[in-house]
Amino acid sequence: MEFKQLVKKIELSEEFREFKKKEPKAYLVHVFQMTNANTNIGYYSTESQKVFTFEDTGNEIRMEEQPAFQEIQHDLKELKLSKVAFDSDKAIEIALGIQKEKYAREIINQNILILQHLDIGLVFNITFITAAFNTLNIKINAETGEVIEDSLARLVGW
Repeated sequence: MEFKQLVKKIELSEEFREFKKKEPKAYLVHVFQMTNANTNIGYYSTESQKVFTFEDTGNEIRMEEQPAFQEIQHDLKELKLSKVAFDSDKAIEIALGIQKEKYAREIINQNILILQHLDIGLVFNITFITAAFNTLNIKINAETGEVIEDSLARLVGW
């Protein structure tokens, strides 16, 4: 399911309506997709300063309160889906083009995609984990399709 449709489905669910009663000021902050996993949709509450993720398992909509990955120094930026010009499949296609052009020796085993609003703008933040235990990170402007940055780093240090 395309992520905009998934967000709509989640926001129409009873689970989400109950959540919004408790966290009325919470807003959309990310879409998280990973190879062979369900897509997670994240909402941030400025009041509790927590992220709540929703997942459609096929049988139900599940919500989890996520502990902060790191202490949040400022409110997370709202993700406005109306500004996103293309879907995650197109973002992966663009990223794979960069991988083939600049990092052809890297064999992709896993991919992680996060659609989020960072200081550099609205981005598809894509990380490929490679067979050589490297991470290839590619940030793509979600409004224009322009590749903002790409980098290759070791996943683990020996």
